[in-house]
Amino acid sequence: MPVSFRRVGPVANVAVDSSLVDAMGIEMGIEMRQGLADAVSRVARQTGLERVVLSGTRQAFAIGDDAREPGAEPIQPQLVDIVAKIETSVVNWIAAIDGAALGAGCALALGCRFHIALPGSVKP
Repeated sequence: MPVSFRRVGPVANVAVDSSLVDAMGIEMGIEMRQGLADAVSRVARQTGLERVVLSGTRQAFAIGDDAREPGAEPIQPQLVDIVAKIETSVVNWIAAIDGAALGAGCALALGCRFHIALPGSVKP
C-alpha cells in the first residue's frame, strides 16, 4: 500500500511509502495519488482529530510526478485537488520532512499548514 493511515488519540499519521523510490524519487502516480485522496477523505470523516502528520518513510518525503503519465489525459485524482483538500481541511496538517520534498512532494508539503524538516532535508 503506497499510503498508510494510523490514528493514535487526536493525532493521525499519513505516511507515503518511500520504498517506491527510484532514481527520480517517489512516483506520484495514480496509486499514490489515490492513496492520498483516500487518506484525506478518511481524515474528513474523523471526529476528535486535531492534527495529521504527513510523512514519508525511509528518509524521504516525496519527489516528482509519475514519469509514466506525461502527455496523457489527466487521471483522477489529480494532485492539485488533493493539495486543495489538505489546505482547506478543518484539521491541521503538518508536513514532517525528512529528505527530499521536490516537485509533487513540495506541493504536498506546501499544502500543509505547518512544516517541520530535519537538518539536511531538501524542503520547500
